[in-house]
Amino acid sequence: MQSNSLNITPELIFSHIWAIRSDARLAVMQQSLDSLIAEIGSPKIIPNDLTVVSSLIKNQVRWFSMACEGYVMSLAEKYEDRFLNLTFKDLVVIVSLYYNYTDLQKKHTKNLLKKYFKRRQSCYDNSTLLFSDITSQTYGLLIYREQAERLIMAITDMGHEEAKKLLRALRKCTYEAQNYGETFISLGVAKGLPREKVRRIWALISRQAQLLTDYKFSLALSWLLYQLQYLETYHLSRVWSKVRRFAKQYEHGINLRQIEKLNSLSML
Repeated sequence: MQSNSLNITPELIFSHIWAIRSDARLAVMQQSLDSLIAEIGSPKIIPNDLTVVSSLIKNQVRWFSMACEGYVMSLAEKYEDRFLNLTFKDLVVIVSLYYNYTDLQKKHTKNLLKKYFKRRQSCYDNSTLLFSDITSQTYGLLIYREQAERLIMAITDMGHEEAKKLLRALRKCTYEAQNYGETFISLGVAKGLPREKVRRIWALISRQAQLLTDYKFSLALSWLLYQLQYLETYHLSRVWSKVRRFAKQYEHGINLRQIEKLNSLSML
C-alpha cells in the first residue's frame, strides 16, 4: 500500500458517507489502518480494554461525526458513567444502533437501547428464553439480522440462504413473506416447541425485520474504531511522530497543480 494511505483523519474516515454501508470501503479503511500500525512498529492491540472503550464512548464527537442525532451516543455515555465497565460487546451494540438510527425508527432505537442497558444492569437471566443461545449476547433482545436468520433456521430447518431470503422478503413486506406466519408456527409446533412462544418469535421477526442491524458490519466497524482509540490512548506519540514525518514529506502544492490541470482549472 502506498504511503499516502497513512494520511487518515477521523473526520475523513467517519464522515456522513457511512450512512451508506459498504463492506468494501470498510475493508480498505482497515487495510490503511493496518499500514499505519505497521509503520509505527506493529504495537499489540489488546482487545476489550475497558479504558479504551470508555474513552471511545466519551470521544463520541470526534469518532462518531455522522450528521445524525446523537441521542444513542449520549445515552451510551450516561450509562458508561453509571457502569464504568462497558465492554467491547456493549460497544458493538451501541455502534450498531447508532449507525442504524434514522427518523423512521427513533422510538424503536431509544427503547431498545434503554432495554439493553436495563437488562445489563439487572444481570438479566436468559435461561428462560426460547433459543437463549441466539439472543444471550443481547440479553434476549432481537437486534441483529443474523439473530433473526438463526431463529428462522432453528424453527423451520431452512438453510442459511433460504433464511436470508425470507428475512429480505420480510423487510420488503412481500405478500408471500407476510403470509408465511402460519407455516412458520406449524413447523415450530411440529418440532415440539410451544405454539405461543413460536407465534411471538414470528411476530417479533416480522414486525422488526426492517429495523434489524447487520452484526458483521457493526463488529468490524467497532473493531476499527477501537483500534484507532487504542492507538490514541497508548501510542499517541508514535502515531503523531509518523503523521508529522509524513506531512513534511508530502508536497501538497504539486498535487493541487495536477488536480487543476486535469480539470482545466486555475488557482484562485
